[in-house]
Amino acid sequence: MHGPMTQINVEDLYPTMEWPEEMPRKDGFWKASDDTDIFWQHFKNDEAKASIALMHGYGEHSTRYNHVAAALVRAGFDVMAIDARGHGKSAGIRGHVLAYDDYVRDMDMLVNKLAEESERPIFCLGHSNGGLITLRHALQNKNPRIKGYMVTSPFCGFKVHVPLPKAVLGRAMSRVWPSLAIPTGLDAEVLSHRQEVVDTYRKDPLVLSKATARWFTETKAAQGDLRARARQIEKPVIFLVAGADALADPHDAEAIYHECGTHDRHFEAFPELFHEILNEDSWPEHVQTLVDWMEERLT
Repeated sequence: MHGPMTQINVEDLYPTMEWPEEMPRKDGFWKASDDTDIFWQHFKNDEAKASIALMHGYGEHSTRYNHVAAALVRAGFDVMAIDARGHGKSAGIRGHVLAYDDYVRDMDMLVNKLAEESERPIFCLGHSNGGLITLRHALQNKNPRIKGYMVTSPFCGFKVHVPLPKAVLGRAMSRVWPSLAIPTGLDAEVLSHRQEVVDTYRKDPLVLSKATARWFTETKAAQGDLRARARQIEKPVIFLVAGADALADPHDAEAIYHECGTHDRHFEAFPELFHEILNEDSWPEHVQTLVDWMEERLT
């Protein structure tokens, strides 16, 4: 098993780890189809009107969304999240995936676990790379229990310019040395206007600063395939997109949105927001937008 070495207790960085008694939180590990240990968290609400499968972005982990989970539980939803393979507390080479749809299969396992827990309707929510995973899940999964897909700053295309030498190196190494780790060069300042978010990100020992050669080529291929097949998305979708995003190209997200096959779709762009919409000062408003959207589809 490959995992991160930590010196700082991650739980100390995120205050909502102190979960209110009225909102029981459980966590543990599942075995993925290839025996990878996947860390999960379940923010339970036994009176929930629906369940939400939550998928974080690249290089981070589910605990960074505990404040979002808390707000959703208070709004009457049940939330379950996982750390993607190679991320957070899950096993796997850091920042690595052999096939992009390994992520999608892990998300499918998450949805199936929610379906086993109760008869409630299910919504899927993904941010950034988690948004790309979520949209690819929408391409492939026709489970009638799923009532809609929600994405924030979905990683439908690279906004940051990848230097040609790095791109060539990534493609070559993906074939001969797929787990070669290449620095991402991500500057935490572009994530959020909130300095406390930036500072916490920099201190978080589970945050990644590298991606592997195979991750790069698999992600590019997944983005291209989504563009080619977006018309196969038949479930309701909502896109919340940051206009000042320096990582995920908002124009690519809008293009995918317009290609979606479903007529039940909603798009909102926020010109002033950075990449992490749910970590900006206005995050409660965006969570409320998602809550309102879900409730409309439950009536």
